[in-house]
Amino acid sequence: MLSPEYLAACVSILLGMMDEINYAVMADIARRLVKTDILTESAEFQTERLLQNGLTLKEIQHTVSNLSNLTESEVRRIFDEANLENMESENLRAAIAGKTPLDHSANTAMANLLAAHIRKTVGDVRNLTRTTASQGQDSFFRACTLANMQVSSGAFTYDFAIKNAIRQVAKEGLKVQYPTGHVDKLDVAVRRAVLTGVNQSAAELNMMYADEIGADLVEVTAHMGARPSHAVWQGGIYSRSGKNSSYPSFIESTGYGTGDGLCGWNCRHSFHAYYEGSPRTYSKEYLENLDKDVYEYRDKTYTTYEAGQKQRAYERAIREEKRYLAGLNAAYKETSDQALKTSLRADMESSAVRLKRTEANMKIFCKATNRKVDNVRTQVYAVKDASGKIVGFDKSAAQRAREIAIRHHTDWLKSIGADKTSLKTLEKYYNAKYNNSKEYQDLMIANKTLGKVLKKNWTDVAKEKAIKNYWYLKDHNVEPSDHLLARLLNREFTADNLIEFLQKQANYKEWDEKRQRWKLIRWYDSKFVVTDEKTEEVITIVLKQKKEKEKWIKL
Repeated sequence: MLSPEYLAACVSILLGMMDEINYAVMADIARRLVKTDILTESAEFQTERLLQNGLTLKEIQHTVSNLSNLTESEVRRIFDEANLENMESENLRAAIAGKTPLDHSANTAMANLLAAHIRKTVGDVRNLTRTTASQGQDSFFRACTLANMQVSSGAFTYDFAIKNAIRQVAKEGLKVQYPTGHVDKLDVAVRRAVLTGVNQSAAELNMMYADEIGADLVEVTAHMGARPSHAVWQGGIYSRSGKNSSYPSFIESTGYGTGDGLCGWNCRHSFHAYYEGSPRTYSKEYLENLDKDVYEYRDKTYTTYEAGQKQRAYERAIREEKRYLAGLNAAYKETSDQALKTSLRADMESSAVRLKRTEANMKIFCKATNRKVDNVRTQVYAVKDASGKIVGFDKSAAQRAREIAIRHHTDWLKSIGADKTSLKTLEKYYNAKYNNSKEYQDLMIANKTLGKVLKKNWTDVAKEKAIKNYWYLKDHNVEPSDHLLARLLNREFTADNLIEFLQKQANYKEWDEKRQRWKLIRWYDSKFVVTDEKTEEVITIVLKQKKEKEKWIKL
């Protein structure tokens, strides 16, 4: 038996390899986009586009062909490990039930069955990946045409058109085409082919095992978030022959042997021989409550299934951003246009920050909804030769995007004078964000206020003074607005003067009809400071007021 958790994780390394192939092809396409002069006249552009289009096809074919042995070896490894896991599990259950375990390694029929499934799945994956070259070529052609049209119309700049074309290709990702004409994403198609192949081979071997050991009953696995049509039969015990009146028919109940049924397309359920009288794996209470957990996240409620879909959406967004970043980086290295280089670099930094933010948000979401992050897939990286071609795969954590995100975080804190905050590291910042701590809330208020200050048409000296005044007043329990900071730029009234005024007793008050609030007034030496009676917010400062106002009420 292969557990749902095992089936979910067994293809992670292979999918990581598919991701790296995606990034490599994305880089190839981006380089070709830059090489194609989209600013030329129509006839010249058509000729150049066709030339680069042909070269793009050859590069993708070369990449996929060179990597086929590596990916096919990984498929074989997945099958071999899954088979060992499955057979050892069956033998353990048989031994516990007092049966004699089978020597599956010496069973020729089982070995031939496994080999046939490996050959079929390797062939399926090979056939699918062969179609990626033409699909990638089509992506380049469409992106190149779009960029040319945008620049020719005069509505978009050259650098915007290039970046937009790269984003379009990144959004699509590498695709495969089935013989039926249906098109799917490369990683989705490969995952479906391999996961289905592994599970079906295990299922057929388990049926063979049950035949040899004389077991009519089987128990089906169960997992949270199962599709509704599978949830009705998961965790149950069934009769393979359908002749045991105490148990439902295995094939009729589960649809085993069909694409939509047990061990069909993308199914993570499996089954094992069950020996009457043995303990059940899943109690009735467990199955009834399997999907009853609900999770609260940012004022929204998620079921287990919905949380799984949300996590998948995060993962897709992360892979798309990585493809975009790979394309931007390749275009940046290829172009000699300095204006385009500057624009690409700015987008690379923004993309890296978005990437780390999305990764952090996914981790926070998974923690809140009791889900695991697939770190194995994200730690696969490509080993490249001197020319930049992929020659192998390894596992590591890529640091470049993280380093850019850390630099951006540090620069941001420095720009608002918050470089002394305890939320200096990304880990501490996102942890505080997740818990919505007071320190995080204070930092967001500071960012909002000082963000307005930085956008004002002031001198750098004035902005620096305003930022210093903000944190000085915060240290004295005063929450300054951008309006107040502007008033304090006047040399006649400093932040120290304001603190001194606030320590005095309010001697007047005034009703604010518009905002429906009482305002307290401290009027001394022809100057007065106005605060909100309830919140104690400093509303304004007036430097010359020689006479008492009519609306004022003396306290």
